[in-house]
Amino acid sequence: MSTPTSSGGRPSRLPSRLLDQIRRVGRALARVVRTIGASPRAVGAAFPVWRLYGRFLETDIGQVFLDRGRFIGAGAARLLAPEVGATTPWTPFTTPLREARVALVTTGGLYLPPDPPFDVSAPLGDPSLRIIPSNVPLHDLLIAHAHYGHQRADRDRNVVFPLDRLREMAADGVIGGLGSRAYSLGFTVQTEELIAPGTGSAHELARLLAEDGVDAVLFAPA
Repeated sequence: MSTPTSSGGRPSRLPSRLLDQIRRVGRALARVVRTIGASPRAVGAAFPVWRLYGRFLETDIGQVFLDRGRFIGAGAARLLAPEVGATTPWTPFTTPLREARVALVTTGGLYLPPDPPFDVSAPLGDPSLRIIPSNVPLHDLLIAHAHYGHQRADRDRNVVFPLDRLREMAADGVIGGLGSRAYSLGFTVQTEELIAPGTGSAHELARLLAEDGVDAVLFAPA
């Protein structure tokens, strides 16, 4: 059986070791589901499953699981993504790309010490925002995220934070330039904390992007 890579390739069937791992994760998730309605404390007690899941994704078998899941996720995204129409707020992009000032935003959990890492042990995730200077050497950045396997990103941050590629595009005149700051979020399901008026990280991010005077934003989801 051939093992898929990030660039493609679909395995013909799941290996037995991977099935065993999936069953274990499934049983652990079932325990979490049974406790969701109990209390935040109970959810927190069950949360170590996510740390185990993150470590599982960092194994070779976990990478097979991710690569196979990529096909499922792509199909689900096509079904769930709204179509742009008369009822969808939409602003056409009219600035020529070669003149556009571009900012980079990732959900890969990157941060620049001495800024604190994202709290990977929080039961519902960490909705906070990290600000990263656009001229930072990528090897200075660290990753705090337990919900995707980031061996590839550990070797090359551009996998989830393609800042070097944007710098090259700016140098080649493909884009007009970079905003002075890039931004990172981590894992969270606390959508209310993200969009809370005046205090949510999404509002803070929008304010900072406006301050930076950027014309476009490249979102790099993990």
